[in-house]
Amino acid sequence: MESRTLVFILMGVFILLLIAVFFIPRENIEGVTKTFKSENVPETCKKECGDNNLCIEQCKTALLNQASLSGDNRKCDEFKGEEREDCLGSLKLSRALASGDVGLCTGLKNEDNCKDMVLYNKYLQTKDKSICGQLIDAGAKEACLNG
Repeated sequence: MESRTLVFILMGVFILLLIAVFFIPRENIEGVTKTFKSENVPETCKKECGDNNLCIEQCKTALLNQASLSGDNRKCDEFKGEEREDCLGSLKLSRALASGDVGLCTGLKNEDNCKDMVLYNKYLQTKDKSICGQLIDAGAKEACLNG
């Protein structure tokens, strides 16, 4: 039972890391670098990276990961505006996955995805097919019913 819990925690952290990739923009494929407005760059990243945009993006991703792993809302205070909201949303998602409480998904930008992840994790733990009917995403529902 303990190894199952560890697997679910690791899966949650992996999902959070994937979400972080989508929340914090990367350089585009053509190699054009973004210019960050200095007021939007966390102080820690300004000190560490100067004007190096790739370093700034990696620093921001690291800060987001640290916040997600620690579960501490104050870690999101390094960010401003929408990035701060995304960071807080990532923490909320992490708490929902850890607790199995779909109510914690309320208000998230990706509320339906959050609920599906929480419910599917419950299904994986219990193998209770009645949970499948609560899934929103048709593909997830089908995978659950056929699993």
